[in-house]
Amino acid sequence: MAPSITAASGLAARHFSVADSLARLAAVGLNAVVYLNRYDDGDDLHRRNRAWLADSDGLSVLTSISALVEWTLGRAPLHCGYCGKPVTECDSSCTRPLDLDRFCVRCGRRVVVSLSPVRHSARCKVHGTHCA
Repeated sequence: MAPSITAASGLAARHFSVADSLARLAAVGLNAVVYLNRYDDGDDLHRRNRAWLADSDGLSVLTSISALVEWTLGRAPLHCGYCGKPVTECDSSCTRPLDLDRFCVRCGRRVVVSLSPVRHSARCKVHGTHCA
């Protein structure tokens, strides 16, 4: 009787599904990160899995809560998308319903907005294209 490869093919299918989802996020300018909870640097399998995700798939792989917090806070909005002021100075009176962001939330520069019936996006001169 031949050995069953159901688990292996299931894992491969799951990997391709995750890789496809991450590729779709990257296509619209959204960055994703993989956080490996319970990561043990002393475990050879953990190290090899981390290297495989980072090297062959080109993913950002984090293994500590402090690194994840730093990554998350690095992407937090620093500026209002409507007026460009720092979020600490904006009183949100500039917000208009159904209006698109006109300023980069990272640096406060004006963005080039592209609008179509299907989606919209904004391009910052410094940070590149991202979903508005």
